[in-house]
Amino acid sequence: MTQISSYCPLCISRCGCLYTVGDGELTAVAPNPAHPTGKHLCSKAHAAVDLLKHPQRILTPLKRSNPKGSANPGWQRISWDEALRTTATAMRQIANQGGPEAMAFCVTTPSGTAVADGMQWIFRLANAFGSPNTVWTTHVCNWHRDFAPQLTFGSDIGMPEFAATGCLMLWGINPSATWLAMAEQIEQARQRGMKLIVVDPRSAGFARRADVWLRIRPGTDGVLALALAHQLIAQGGYDRDFILRYSTGAFLVREDSSQFLLLPDGSQAVWDSARACAVAAPPPGTPGDFALSGRFEVATLDGPVACRPAFDLFAQRCADYPLARAAQETGLPAGQIAEAAELLRSQGPVSFYGWAGLNQHDQATQTSRALHLLYALTGCLDAPGGNVFFAKPPLRNVMGRDLLPPGQANKALGMTERPLGPARHGWIAEADLYQAILRQQPYAVRGLLSFGANLLATRANPQQGREALQGLEFFAHADFFHSAMSRDADILFPVAMPWERSGLQAGFFIDQAADARVQLRTPILPPRGEARSDAELVFELANRLGLQADFFDGNAEAGLRHVLEPSGLTPEGLRAAPEGVVLPLQTRYRKYQDTGFATPSGRVEMYAEALREIGQPPLPMFRETQPTPEFPLLLTCAKLPDRCHSQHQQAHQSARGERLPLIMLHPAVAAERGIADGAAVDVQSPYGTMRARAKFDAQLDTGTVWAHYGWWQAVPGEAAEMAANYAALMGPASDPVSGSALLRGQFCQVVKAPSNLSFNA
Repeated sequence: MTQISSYCPLCISRCGCLYTVGDGELTAVAPNPAHPTGKHLCSKAHAAVDLLKHPQRILTPLKRSNPKGSANPGWQRISWDEALRTTATAMRQIANQGGPEAMAFCVTTPSGTAVADGMQWIFRLANAFGSPNTVWTTHVCNWHRDFAPQLTFGSDIGMPEFAATGCLMLWGINPSATWLAMAEQIEQARQRGMKLIVVDPRSAGFARRADVWLRIRPGTDGVLALALAHQLIAQGGYDRDFILRYSTGAFLVREDSSQFLLLPDGSQAVWDSARACAVAAPPPGTPGDFALSGRFEVATLDGPVACRPAFDLFAQRCADYPLARAAQETGLPAGQIAEAAELLRSQGPVSFYGWAGLNQHDQATQTSRALHLLYALTGCLDAPGGNVFFAKPPLRNVMGRDLLPPGQANKALGMTERPLGPARHGWIAEADLYQAILRQQPYAVRGLLSFGANLLATRANPQQGREALQGLEFFAHADFFHSAMSRDADILFPVAMPWERSGLQAGFFIDQAADARVQLRTPILPPRGEARSDAELVFELANRLGLQADFFDGNAEAGLRHVLEPSGLTPEGLRAAPEGVVLPLQTRYRKYQDTGFATPSGRVEMYAEALREIGQPPLPMFRETQPTPEFPLLLTCAKLPDRCHSQHQQAHQSARGERLPLIMLHPAVAAERGIADGAAVDVQSPYGTMRARAKFDAQLDTGTVWAHYGWWQAVPGEAAEMAANYAALMGPASDPVSGSALLRGQFCQVVKAPSNLSFNA
């Protein structure tokens, strides 16, 4: 038996582990407490033993022999040469006839799967080929954590400095199920006395141990953020000096145009209280007696103009949500909202972390704006104990955005409708892809190359998705197993599992020591059958497409060396240090004091002119939604901890569980409908139906139900996998800035399913 030090690549936690190999097989996976993320492992890591030798793995390239839409694709084994040649030929033909934008790419999430091993190379292939159209998961996963904050901070949200924070808000994330290394840090912080606020509709994970658990009504998070901000502002419990010196809070906004007031020299204006006049805003960080509230008449060339400071406008927007109204809209007791605000005021430094629970709404951008402005009030961004930007290993980005030919970036699907959204990076929404395939709008997309994605189980409107996939002239898909999406492919590529290939992890996120670690995960076993890594597939295709010059002449080792070069590390050095190399990096706090924020103003943008310019509210604004008699319940979702979104349903650990996804509901709601605990039910929305099994949860609000998402396997007795698919409940609603689909916050009804259904068939 041989024990190999490595890490588990199956989710964002990247837990350090020890693999035991004997007789050519992986026999055990254990935590590695010496690793900064290695104290615990979840069932996904242990599932590696079963997944590697699973009999249903795709082990050779395959091509379909039956027409698309057939119940049986008629897969036939082919050689890698034929699969690559067929794919490259189809891609070139599509590009020659419709431009490279007619060929789209698709990739699954790097946060919940191991595709991160080859993700930069996948993006590089799309860019080098000339396509601005890659369907990624960002608009349903990380956009509102990593990119939407740029509208406010000019950066992502950083990471809580758990060891020093005084009060942590967990908002729309359950680390106990999705990020064990973070959960460990939070628990240690709790033991030393850190206060914890958890915003979650469910009593799950840290919600059970929080100082304040806010059982919010799904989709009303932005209202809660504004209500909390109102409490801080009304009580003077915010960092006025930070807002004055490092935000646009003092910038004057014209009442007539809702634009910033510009002085004749083009500079932003603030109101000098001592001189009682408008003056040019000084550089960020400059102290001064500038007004944050009030209404002022400013003389301009066009006559006097009434103006108010941006902070005053924000405070007024927050004042629209006093405790009584906020309680009514969020479903939270007013006293709990006040208690949470008091912790934020008195128990600093404050930090926060939010993820998918905040992202998957049709008001997600305004929600993120509200939360980030609430956090700005604390003045704790990049301060000790706040959300910190740890020093990162300096590696080269090889995504190759600069390889796109001139003008191609502006052809990205969705760019016209959402110019501030993911499309400006070449990341498109599946809804726009479906439109381009089915209606040729704004132009026809005719081909797709997909890596590990399962759009039909993880995105809204899977019925339209199925129609779109069947309407493609050519579709190639790379994966471990067959899935709902792979059924309509023309070519299937067998992908090596993460334990059969290399992967580079530069930084492990949770603190500075972890983020300074660079680790090269090496294969612990050779690939089964003819499986190859995503990166190998990319390099092979690049060669056949004539893109060798952009891929180091087909030498993946040279590509890795290029990535590592700025850090001073080499592939050989990392292979000689399997537990990783820790670089001498140190955290530097409040970097904005030297460089400002990476925003147009160099400050925190309280009033987002960029949003106003595209017709969106520059201050957070929300519409209230109401149930109907037909659909009286509010639906949210969560993924199974032992799965990577829709992946790994074949793992032995998953197979032990229920044969249907769960729908959790309050016992009183079930009793009204005559539903027994464990009974089969149909969850209905205006857009579709999901077959599930009922499970009671007395901690849920009676107006809220939640379901397992990512399920796609067929229900016993049903012909199509759509029957158990949460995504089938979701319609076309999406965020107007990011395109994020309404996956949480859809109104629904729950009814008894036919009584003859058998779960365990």
